[in-house]
Amino acid sequence: MSAQDVRSRIRRLREKGVVETNVTHKPKATTQKTTVAQLALPTADVEMAIQQLKNETSDVHDNADPQRSANRLHAADVKRAEILQFLLDEGAPLATTDLMKRVNASISLLRTLERHGFIHIVQAETVRNPLSLEPVAPTQPLLLNSAQSAAFTEIKNVLVSHTTAAVSDNGIKQPPTFLLHGVTGSGKTEVYMQAMADVLENGRSVIVLVPEISLTPQTASRFVGRFGERVALLHSRLSDGERYDQWHRIQKGEADIVIGPRSAIFAPVQKLGMLIMDEEHSDSYKSDTAPRYHAREVAQKRSDLAKCPVLLGSATPSLESFHRARNGRYQLLNLPDRVFNRKMPDVHIVDMRTEFKKGNRTIFSDLLRSSIEERLVRREQIILFLNRRGHSTYVFCRTCGYVERCNNCSISLTYHRETQQLVCHHCGSKRPTQQSCPQCSSDAIRFFGAGTEAVEQEVRKAYPKARVKRFDADSTARKNAHQQILAEFEQQKIDILIGTQMVSKGLDFPNVTLVGVIAADTGLNLPDFRASEQTFSLLTQVAGRSGRAELEGKVVIQTYMPEHYCIEAAQKHDYLDFYAQEVVARDALRYPPFAHVATLLLRGKDEQAVIDAAHAARDQLEIWQEAREHASQVPTVEDTSVEILGPAPAPLSKIEGKFRWHLLLRSTDAEKIGRLFKRFTDEPPSIIKSKAIEFVIDIDPTNTL
Repeated sequence: MSAQDVRSRIRRLREKGVVETNVTHKPKATTQKTTVAQLALPTADVEMAIQQLKNETSDVHDNADPQRSANRLHAADVKRAEILQFLLDEGAPLATTDLMKRVNASISLLRTLERHGFIHIVQAETVRNPLSLEPVAPTQPLLLNSAQSAAFTEIKNVLVSHTTAAVSDNGIKQPPTFLLHGVTGSGKTEVYMQAMADVLENGRSVIVLVPEISLTPQTASRFVGRFGERVALLHSRLSDGERYDQWHRIQKGEADIVIGPRSAIFAPVQKLGMLIMDEEHSDSYKSDTAPRYHAREVAQKRSDLAKCPVLLGSATPSLESFHRARNGRYQLLNLPDRVFNRKMPDVHIVDMRTEFKKGNRTIFSDLLRSSIEERLVRREQIILFLNRRGHSTYVFCRTCGYVERCNNCSISLTYHRETQQLVCHHCGSKRPTQQSCPQCSSDAIRFFGAGTEAVEQEVRKAYPKARVKRFDADSTARKNAHQQILAEFEQQKIDILIGTQMVSKGLDFPNVTLVGVIAADTGLNLPDFRASEQTFSLLTQVAGRSGRAELEGKVVIQTYMPEHYCIEAAQKHDYLDFYAQEVVARDALRYPPFAHVATLLLRGKDEQAVIDAAHAARDQLEIWQEAREHASQVPTVEDTSVEILGPAPAPLSKIEGKFRWHLLLRSTDAEKIGRLFKRFTDEPPSIIKSKAIEFVIDIDPTNTL
């Protein structure tokens, strides 16, 4: 019977109700097993057997050469004794392949020991360990300074009491959220670890979130040094097998510390006792694909369910978090100084307009160039930061003005020198570089706007003897590349590390004494209300990588806008000054933290249909908003109405071949926005269905591009 006949008969039986069919999928990963050898006798019996094997002489003789036969058999007994001794010293089962390699033995010797009842050779489950690349030295808790001790005491009091400090509006006690605001290098991680130790002593578990996958191995190594095999990792760069093993270790309670980026918030930990969110300001904690959750909000929900505290930490807290701390919703803890009274790095602002007037056309100011040379002579390390990958941000014809653009998106293509390709950083499309202009055939093609590849090229040209590495999404695409590059930098095998925002967060290298910011203005003029906040955070964080140990640090920030308040505040390491100026503008414009913002993005291949759908969406939302306000007879002291702005083309007006228009909604009442969008989802305008228009709703987005 053919497969087609079988399927046909099953279908008829299903239609008659005789059978049911279910589709099952083969799992991507299963438990990995390996052959191991383990001792089968108590320690005393094994020690006696080892002695007997060493002392025995064989009674078996080779008629041709009796002495040779005895020597051979005696050598085999000595090797068997060596195997037993090795397993005894190891104190745990050992993979047979490893055992044979380490004692230079054959499988037949192991089988003989098994046959005589000395060992068992069995199949055992093995854990695929994503942290097995480098051994980690154990560490002990450090003595806390007065500020660290005060912060730790506040956290410990909550952990000990198992009660809560904040009381919600309905009178039910809620777990507290701490905001640990500490300058870079102030010892926030040590406070985390000592608080975690208290949680673990009480038989509970901890989730630690970090903003970047690149930080996960380095952060995990620090925690493994303190807590050993109790640590598990969860992130998207794990293999299917590694993820399977880590997940099951957590689920079974074998690992009670979980470290990872935002998705680790969903780890199946047993008896959750605390949630820690390091670098809580990072926009990578907000998912920009469905489901569009923010890890901070999920953490607070999990804390409510588990009745445990949340600990947020940052040198540059998000405005929303700091505003909540100022208003008493979060408990503010301060670490105002670096540990061991180390100085903050000196920050020098270079006006690149002045450099241009002096005739300097390179990407390095005179100050940055001389500072690099000084550090190389002193064998100190350097980080150069530019938040643009690739070589050149656009390719331009100087004859006719033609710019190479993506056919699918409304942006110019980025030139990547390593692959000799033009790449779209939004849809990923690629095309080879042109030697002549496709529009006018001129050969006056020029590359403008430097990326990390261009910085690397210039550095290698200027300092040919320096050991240089790039640390961005392109150079770390392969598995374990993050870990390997950071390990080389930590071992001082790299003199100059060039990177994007990946180098700005949480890295701690004592020999780094110079940070150079190539272009501080990269994100400052983006059409997004968070541009100043994100620029200040990036500059402050990357500056904090310098001078974290005994050696004093220096930072050189190159900019065309030295008078901007976010750059001036970053120079002074003054978060409070930046916050005071930024909240004035936010309050005046009804932006977070004074109101909630949401976007409704409409996209489709037919531009006019998208425009029509956007206008229809606004009309429908306004009708519902007016009807609700008219129906409500409850007077309010504060204006909580929903303000609807737009529609307008999105700043990135076309991505992946789809045109994009958006509306922006603002209100101090998030529930009102939610109700409007719930109704919109249930009853979208007819044009959205008829013209195949997609729509995306994002509450409190991290950007509005």
